[in-house]
Amino acid sequence: LNTDTGSVLIKDDTANHFLFDCDETRLTIYDDANESDYFRINVDTNGETTLFTIDADAASAHLTLNADGNIKLDAECDSTSSGIIFTNAGTDFGIINVHHSATYLTLLENGGAGNDQLAIIVGEHGATNIGTTDFGGSAGHITLAPNGILKLQASDGGVSIKETADAGTDTAAYGQVWVHDT
Repeated sequence: LNTDTGSVLIKDDTANHFLFDCDETRLTIYDDANESDYFRINVDTNGETTLFTIDADAASAHLTLNADGNIKLDAECDSTSSGIIFTNAGTDFGIINVHHSATYLTLLENGGAGNDQLAIIVGEHGATNIGTTDFGGSAGHITLAPNGILKLQASDGGVSIKETADAGTDTAAYGQVWVHDT
């Protein structure tokens, strides 16, 4: 197919079904009942590709990946890139990346780098660190609240508590266990 107009349109009678737009480098597939509802694949500079779903009169244009096998997300980034980013309405809320031979899952409060966050880091030999960062203070607490028994089961050495100079600040309705640094 070669067109001087920059687009190829496939119709069923008068209804649009497929539009190959050579000028914008995109493919649009229209809903057969409402042309205002559609799926679009856009290819931009450097091969940057975006999938769009549009429901013209509501917010029901869900994108479902239904694979008869695995769904793989394979971002080939260098160690300074972010990897796989989870975004809602243009704001980043989660990142999965690999950096310095460790895998990181970072969840961002209110979106964006520099905001409070929870990070799970898996390193060599499966060593795992779960940590929080409160960029405005020190209230990045972790609460474990199972609907059942909280079990700590170590294969070697039991449970260790890091020593500190003093106990933490008292919190109403809670006690504390701590190990003095002496």
